[in-house]
Amino acid sequence: MLNQETNPAVVNNSSPSTYCFDVEAVNEFFTDRISIKEFSDSMRTLIYNTSMQYLKDCHDGSGYMPHEVYCALDSLNSFTDLITSTNPKNN
Repeated sequence: MLNQETNPAVVNNSSPSTYCFDVEAVNEFFTDRISIKEFSDSMRTLIYNTSMQYLKDCHDGSGYMPHEVYCALDSLNSFTDLITSTNPKNN
């Protein structure tokens, strides 16, 4: 049985902090609500569509995307890579 974990984290690029999450709730989410594959596919679609929308809306041709948006999409992509690569049921 999984238990609540405490892991070190860096919050807003500041000093290390501690966060807690309910492992059972996360496990339940990916068991009862959506599969990891479905979640990953949805997140990749979101990342792609958001990126394309920013490029389309860029009127000066620079392809500029706000740093905060880029970081959020990059983090979401990294998270998606992590959960799909570490879960053998995903294949």
